[in-house]
Amino acid sequence: MDVRTCGINLNHWYVVAQSREITTKPIEVKLWYRSIVLYRDSTGKIHGLDNRCPHRQVKLSEGKCWKFSGMCLSWLAI
Repeated sequence: MDVRTCGINLNHWYVVAQSREITTKPIEVKLWYRSIVLYRDSTGKIHGLDNRCPHRQVKLSEGKCWKFSGMCLSWLAI
């Protein structure tokens, strides 16, 4: 079996970035053709999400993230 054709194993951890690369500015990383957004919140905690807004389908990595009533919102500059 060729492991390159098996796809991603969701029961494993994968390195997608180094800690120092992740700041409060969202960044996009790709993992097995899947776009993920990484960012640090105001307390320094790292978060990783699908890089698509569930409502508008825009890339979260192209916006700014802030806290509002316990929800993480994305704002895109036009």
